Amino acid sequence: MSRIKIRNIALYGFLLLVIFGVASSVIMFYSLKNVYNTNEDLKVTKESYRIFLQLKLETEKLFVSNEIEEVHKNWLSSIERFDKSFKEVQKLQYKTYEEINNLWDGCLKEAQLIDQLLKTQKLNTQSLKGKSLLERKGELSSSNNTNSEVYTLILSLTEKINYLIHLERSILKEYEKLQNEANVTINMKLEQSLSSAFIFPFLLLFLAIVLVIYIVKRIKRMEDRLESTKERLRNSFIEQREMNQFLSNIMDSVPASIFWKDMNGRYLGANKQFLNDIGHKTLEDLMGKNDYELNWGDDEAKNYIEDDKEVLKNGTSKLLFEESHTYKDGRIIYLITSKVPLRNTKNQLVGILGSYINITEKKNTQLELDKKEKMLAQQSKMAAMGEMLENIAHQWRQPLSVITTGASGIKVNKEYGNLSDAMIENALDSIISSAEYLSQTIDDFREFFKIDKDKEEFLIKESIEKSLFILTSKFKNRNIHTVLNLNDTKVYGFKNELIQVFMNLLNNSNDALESFEGERYVFIDMFNDKDHCHIKLKDNAGGIPGNIINKIFEAYFTTKEGSKGTGIGLYMSNEIVSKHFKGSLTAQNSRFTYNNEKYTGAEFTVSLPLGEN
Repeated sequence: MSRIKIRNIALYGFLLLVIFGVASSVIMFYSLKNVYNTNEDLKVTKESYRIFLQLKLETEKLFVSNEIEEVHKNWLSSIERFDKSFKEVQKLQYKTYEEINNLWDGCLKEAQLIDQLLKTQKLNTQSLKGKSLLERKGELSSSNNTNSEVYTLILSLTEKINYLIHLERSILKEYEKLQNEANVTINMKLEQSLSSAFIFPFLLLFLAIVLVIYIVKRIKRMEDRLESTKERLRNSFIEQREMNQFLSNIMDSVPASIFWKDMNGRYLGANKQFLNDIGHKTLEDLMGKNDYELNWGDDEAKNYIEDDKEVLKNGTSKLLFEESHTYKDGRIIYLITSKVPLRNTKNQLVGILGSYINITEKKNTQLELDKKEKMLAQQSKMAAMGEMLENIAHQWRQPLSVITTGASGIKVNKEYGNLSDAMIENALDSIISSAEYLSQTIDDFREFFKIDKDKEEFLIKESIEKSLFILTSKFKNRNIHTVLNLNDTKVYGFKNELIQVFMNLLNNSNDALESFEGERYVFIDMFNDKDHCHIKLKDNAGGIPGNIINKIFEAYFTTKEGSKGTGIGLYMSNEIVSKHFKGSLTAQNSRFTYNNEKYTGAEFTVSLPLGEN
């Protein structure tokens, strides 16, 4: 279209007149309809007003009626009818009813209190002796019986009814004001509608003539501006193309692979890094393809499409999730992927935008670290096994000695002819008891070496007691006394791993107390706060040297000479508490007093979160 040509201006003028005429008729129609609607609203208000007058009358009857139960029933019915009609009034738009609503809320509260008083057994027709409330009140007052319970109830009731009548009068005044305002509104709208019926057509005719003249002038200007507009559009198209290229350069510079698809999962675009990942040279090679047509397996394509469907179905983003990707040649890479729904200017879903970062190198590094950590854990378990075998030897010495002594006693007494049935029975009982103790010890130690397969909820106290039982012989040999302050707090996790933590800490105290002169103590205290259970283990061995206390949780760090220490006990304890229980393990030196003696020792605090972690 090179130029705009206007033909038959009279036709356009006629069309404008028709349009203005129709508009005038429509305006008049809606004005009259508005008057009619307002009048109908006024009818609803008047009907509500009439029902309220009836309610007010029923309220006043409460004072003077001799049949209080019947009036009470009618009064409640009137409240229900008015409440229903008032809800219809509140739906009307020509006036707000906030003041009436507030007053009516007050009435309902008072009515509820009055209803409760009327339902009492002391305010019925029989108790009022067939008289009205006012009559009965006057009768009790004249007989100086003002301290009776009935008089008190009647006095409270009449005061509340008086206050309710006062509120009802206020509502009546508000209704009257609304009706007056509604009448004024109807008259005003009627006058406006009649004025519009005569003035508006003439005004529209004048405007139509003015508009026709104006259109003629505007058309001429439009003809002059059309060519310049075409030139601007051409320049705008060039600028838009340059902007698209600029945005494309930005996406190609982002250190991530970016792509976007339509609602059917077909690719609409991508940056160069994504094209390199799939082995495509140009964007045209990718356009219109789906995941099954790219250079990864069908299982990978299915997973990607399922992710897309989930994002499009929920209309929400799926951000920063880790996934693996297998190419058709068997190569595996690891990605951090994000997918967000694409929307147009009308907020309608039109596709999906995705991006991912290759974290394969970082993932392989993490896998190597996990492998090393498993090796450390195995070394820690082997070290614990060595200590456990030593503990078994300590635990078995006494029962084995009892068995040997009993068997030898039987043999010697038999040789000398002094063997009696009682001696045989006592010796065999001791042997059986010791054998049962050995069997129980084996079960206890075997239970410790079981691998925890599933997390469970268990008492922390049981893990501490189990650890102490295993170390009983060591502690007895070194005269180490334990002072316990335990509670029944439960924790969720691997029970045997926590036993290993406590055994490592207790073994350290046992080794530290070996060279201590004097009474040897190990203290274990438990206490809870809002979210955690804290277990403090301390001894009186003198504490940890200040120059190494910050290194004790490092792998392979040990102060024990020769082959006594591996340097992984505290490291693995810290790993178990922090990673498997989401808690913390800390160490410090503590000064304290026990039995009027002052001591210094190492204090380890195990903090475990309450509940599942």
